[in-house]
Amino acid sequence: MISLNYYGGKSMKNKLLIIILSVLAALTGCTDRNINIAGDDVPEIEENVQQGEESKENDLPPYNNDEKVLTNTSANIANMGKAAMDDQYIYYANPMDEDKLYRLDIKENTNKKLIEEKIQGNIILYEDKIFFNRISDRNVDVCSINKDGSGFKTVIDIRTFFTIYDGNIYYFKGTGIFDEFSFERFNLCSMSVDRENEQIIEENVWGGQIFLYNDLLYYTSLNGYKEYNIKSGDSRFINLAERWHSIHAYNDNLYYIVDKSKLYTTNLTKNEVSEVASVREDYILTLYAFDGYIFFTAYSINKDNVLEIYRIRNDGSELINIYSIEYAEPLGNAASENIFVFKDNLILIDDAGIKAIDFYGNDVEMNFEISD
Repeated sequence: MISLNYYGGKSMKNKLLIIILSVLAALTGCTDRNINIAGDDVPEIEENVQQGEESKENDLPPYNNDEKVLTNTSANIANMGKAAMDDQYIYYANPMDEDKLYRLDIKENTNKKLIEEKIQGNIILYEDKIFFNRISDRNVDVCSINKDGSGFKTVIDIRTFFTIYDGNIYYFKGTGIFDEFSFERFNLCSMSVDRENEQIIEENVWGGQIFLYNDLLYYTSLNGYKEYNIKSGDSRFINLAERWHSIHAYNDNLYYIVDKSKLYTTNLTKNEVSEVASVREDYILTLYAFDGYIFFTAYSINKDNVLEIYRIRNDGSELINIYSIEYAEPLGNAASENIFVFKDNLILIDDAGIKAIDFYGNDVEMNFEISD
């Protein structure tokens, strides 16, 4: 067991949070700690990376609380899909209760367990239902319930990533055909959420992450990263930097991590690739683009018991270290922390804990307690 404490922001300095962290992924290390902003002017780290900020009225970030956009669904999916939000509730897999599905009422700050099923992730809200991947015995399937927890149904009885648009669910289905490296080929399929009219959209693709942005699907085909227009049926290949992972969309751009140490973006209008920032000796584990910013976690082997959370504008300016997670003992170079956004709050979820902070790194009181 590994104990840790969160700190960052003025209100956190005297608070100690002990949780148990199960390490999710093992990463390899780099050698030299520096953070560089892409562009001609490369600022010194001491002058540009700040630890925490005090919230100020009408100060950064300029989130408009009247906006209808509350979260970035594609970023939620890229961060394991452990949480989803509407204008009243946060629905999440509670790591403190075996990843069972909970619903937090934002206005009342009350918490309710919806079902006893264990949720792997990929939580998606569609109309009055919640869709998700459920872990059942040795199988992972796609299920749905009503938003009040009633009406449990199995939608797809195979393990698959999926997304939903206009009454149809889009997913990968195994073909039973394996390549020379023993990787199975998949078909990209669609059918109605009522399990009718199954169709194959594209044969022989990789069965990895799929997400929806407007009326466009993004996924990995055998020959490259692809965009599929649901309405027209047209498709095109999207340019990405090599060795990318953790990809999602926001404001007509794709955001992703390259070589575990760089933030990149692809402009979807021009299909052009550009670097936003690089982190040497740190590994960028997760990122989240929202409201003109990119939030990301980075882990350093030179500070082998600290995981940092940064905020940077999506043009690569104003890099700020807003929060840190300090572990009671070294972890080597393995750590994980998934980021989710609801309005102007960050929700941090790992295997054993969940916590909310604002965009400045200050504590936000949310009731994530286990309930019956």
